[in-house]
Amino acid sequence: MKYLFSLTTTLFLLSKAEASTFYRGGAELLNPEAYSIYLAGSIFQTTGQFDSEGISSELALGNSYRLMDLNLALGYGISRNLEVTGLARARKVSSIVNDIESTRFGAESLGFEGKYAFAPIGKALYAVGVHYRKTLYSNATYGGG
Repeated sequence: MKYLFSLTTTLFLLSKAEASTFYRGGAELLNPEAYSIYLAGSIFQTTGQFDSEGISSELALGNSYRLMDLNLALGYGISRNLEVTGLARARKVSSIVNDIESTRFGAESLGFEGKYAFAPIGKALYAVGVHYRKTLYSNATYGGG
């Protein structure tokens, strides 16, 4: 029992210490010549739909729609006050309507971020950033509106 308590306490303390080293606030930058890699995914599964008049209804039995995104960001510290990040997103969309299945997978968008940090004022950190993302597809079926 003594060893179990010791192991649990050690793991808890390590997880707290490691978590604090991974988080960077919005105004904190990477060190010069340092890299960061961020990888995340998300899944959306629909449970209903809206018709052209805005009335909500459930999907017909056997129909489904799923959207899966995979996001990648690669950051690089250029100097003590300048950081750049390249962004990429892959997307898979699949649907089943009246037993007809459609699936599409590919690059969804590319982008970049830049961040410039000002000199600290006391303990406060300030930075300004830009973010740009461009989709790599067009949708001829739905033009918006």
